[in-house]
This record gives sequence, C-alpha cells and structure tokens, in this order.
Amino acid sequence: MNKAKLKSYAPQARKDFIAAVEARAHSLGLSEMGGSLDIAPSEKKGDVTLIAGQAWPAKVHDQRQRLIKRMKKDGFSQTVEAVAYTWFNRFTALRYMEIHDYLDHGYRVLSSREGGLPEIIAHATDVASNLPGLNASQIADMKLAGNQDGELYSLLLVAQCNALSKAMPFLFEHIDDESELLLPGNLERTDSVVAKLVESIAEEDWNEVEVIGWLYQFYISEKKDAVIGKVVKSEEIPAATQLFTPNWIVQYLVQNSVGRLWLMANPGSTLKGDWRYYIEPAEQTPEVQVQLDALIQNLDAVSKLWADVVANDLEEAFWSLVARETGYSDATPTLRDLLFRILVSDLSRTVSGSCPAQLSHFVLSDKALAANASVFASGWRSHMQHFGSYDALSGQVGRELGLENLIPAGRIPSPTPVSGQERWHRARPRRRGTYGAWRGHRRRGRASRHLVDRFWSRSAIHSHGSAPDRKSRAVSRV
Repeated sequence: MNKAKLKSYAPQARKDFIAAVEARAHSLGLSEMGGSLDIAPSEKKGDVTLIAGQAWPAKVHDQRQRLIKRMKKDGFSQTVEAVAYTWFNRFTALRYMEIHDYLDHGYRVLSSREGGLPEIIAHATDVASNLPGLNASQIADMKLAGNQDGELYSLLLVAQCNALSKAMPFLFEHIDDESELLLPGNLERTDSVVAKLVESIAEEDWNEVEVIGWLYQFYISEKKDAVIGKVVKSEEIPAATQLFTPNWIVQYLVQNSVGRLWLMANPGSTLKGDWRYYIEPAEQTPEVQVQLDALIQNLDAVSKLWADVVANDLEEAFWSLVARETGYSDATPTLRDLLFRILVSDLSRTVSGSCPAQLSHFVLSDKALAANASVFASGWRSHMQHFGSYDALSGQVGRELGLENLIPAGRIPSPTPVSGQERWHRARPRRRGTYGAWRGHRRRGRASRHLVDRFWSRSAIHSHGSAPDRKSRAVSRV
C-alpha cells in the first residue's frame, strides 16, 4: 500500500469534497454571509420547486426545508463539512467494494474497467430493476436522451447506496434527506471528486481493507493538527480523538489480552503458533496467579438464574416480556445483544447531539420503551459498583427483570393453562410513572399473553397427557 500517495490525496480530497458540497448548497440558494445563513426565496408550484428562478423537482422543497433547519441548528459550515465526509466515506466504501466485486449486479459504480464513464451508467437499464426506488422506463428515457448522464448518475448513486443500506445501515443510511440534496453535481465528469478518487489511488492499494482507515486518518489530519492541544468545540472532538488503529496494533492488543486468557484456560490450544505479536507472560507471584485463575473461571460464567430459565424452557416467556417492556425483538435474541441495545439506547438519550450513524441502527426504536431501558441501565451501572461477584450482579439484574418470579424453588410444577397465565401476570413488573417506564402496550400485551398461553398449554399437555379440548386444538395447530 502506497501510504505516501494516500497522505497526498486525502487532505486535498477533503477540501474538494467540501467545495463540491458547498457549491451544491449555493445552487439551492443557501450560503453563509457574515456568519449568518442566507436563504434565497423558494416557491412550490405543482410538480416543481422554484429556487431563485431555477426549477427543481417538487420533492426538493421539503428536503430543502429540512436542510435549512439543520443548518440553523448546526451552522452552515458544520453541515457542509459533515455531508462532505458522508459522501467521501460512501465513495471510498463503494470503490473498495467494486474492485472486490462485492456488488450484486457486477458493474462498477465509480469507474470502468475499459475506461470512460462508470459502468453503472453504461448499463443503467440493466441495473434499474435491481436497485430500489428506480423507475425502469424513466431510466431508459434518460439513457436514450444522451444529455442527462449527470442526473442519471445521481439517481443511480443514491439507489446503490439505498440498496446497501439493508446490509450496512451504519454506513449507507437510507437516503431521502439533505445528504441526497447535497450530493455533488457533475460526478460523471473527468475532473469530479469521484474521478480523482479513482485516479489518485492505484487499484492494488485497495487490496487491503486498511486503505479505508488510512484514508480517514489522512482526510482528517489537517483539522486534527489545527485543534489538537486546544480547547475544542463538540463538533471538533472527532478530529482530535478518532485515530485509525493499524491492524498490527489490534492484533497485538487482542493476542496479549483475550488471547492470553484463552491460552491459560486452554493450555493445549495451538492457536499461539499463528500469533505473530504474542509475548510469553512472565512468571507470576502466587497471589497474582490466584487472581488470574479466578478470572479464567469466569470466562464462561453463566448466571444461575439464566441457566434456570433455559433449563425450565422459559426463554419464550422471557423474550416476550423483554419485547413488551423494552421493544427489543430479534429472530434469534441473545442476552449479549439485548444488553448492547440497552446500553446504546441509553447512551443516545444521554449524550448531546445526534447518535453516531454507526450506532444508530442499534437504538431501540420505541422512544417510550427506550426510556425503560435507560431506567434499567442506570440501575445496572449502580449495581456494578457494589457487586464483585458475577452471579450476584446477574441475580440482581434478573430480579429487576422479574425472572425469579417465573422460576419457583425446585422443579416447576405442572400448571394448568389458567394458572400459567395468572402466574405470568403476577410476574410482570408494575407500571412506573417516570420515563414512561413499563408501559404495557396493548398490542405487545396481547402477543405476549398469546405466546405464554401457548407455552403453558404445552407444559400442561406434556405433564398431564390431556388438556381442555379448546387448548388441545390450539396446541395441535402450533
């Protein structure tokens, strides 16, 4: 990888992308005059929006209003810089993906293997049916016109990003906002920011995924040098603190932390032979060795309470309760994912500014139920300060979730369907007034009761060999 070439290209690319996005904002009648946002008048007429006498599609009116709102809140320069980096980030990812043939349709989006216009423009009619939001007849008409390559390319780029948003929402958020509006124009030209990205970095340099990290490091380098060592504003914190970590450092840290613990717990493992940066540990004193042995024993620790839930086939009931009270649901739910979603949701509620795009996908969508998660997370943090035992902490968390009420001492008795429902409702946490906590949404409540009803019905049949006719028919359908 030619890092010198990356270091030369990326700082200038930042200036070019900012200039291109700013020019796009000016064409929309938005600029900065004396530190204030200057807004040209606009008018929506039928299927067009008129801005300073220039006609735009009707949907631009609402997008522009959202853009104006954002600029008033964050400032013109900050908004332009943020959108510029968003498009730089997307284009570098697309470049890496097209070279490695990761795109489903098989055509390059930013370049052509034979030279000339990007392949996706030449094959626009072929990809129109594969990318979301495109009208095949409109694409065909634009292609035949011969003079609308710029508009056609913009449509294809947005559609390609939206297609990737399903798999990578943290990078390719669905585009129907100001970032689409500020997509630089004339990207099909040989002097565009896209063409410079393709020409400035040799294809062989894209063989290593680290190229994306190094591009970010150099892209932000000038701003980092300008703010480092000073009292920075909130929007300048990323430039001062977010640094790319090369692969060898990651390997060194992992191999000598988690890797070392794994080898201590599995002395017969042969993985060490493949660890280039592993350092053999020094001999420890007996006191330190005792602490290390205790840590190893906890590597696979499982809460006794959760083990009881699994052993007694109560996972379905537990996840129904979690879905109703926090809004978390997944085809294959796990405690690790649940806790991660709770902590990210709590973080997004407590920090100033918007949640980072890379984390926003994990925020619980229901705001009222996300407040429940914050209440839970605050208690969990408090418990961590007072419990040295993993089982004691997990037991306290389990009690707050109501798990212990679902599991009696000893073996679960064989309940009837009715007693099972009654027992479930007694186990539900009571409503709290603050933060909208533990609000029982009727739809989730009905779904939860239905799932629990099915569970207890099966339990009764397995235990007694019979059940009321209505329940028997229900279970047979299940």
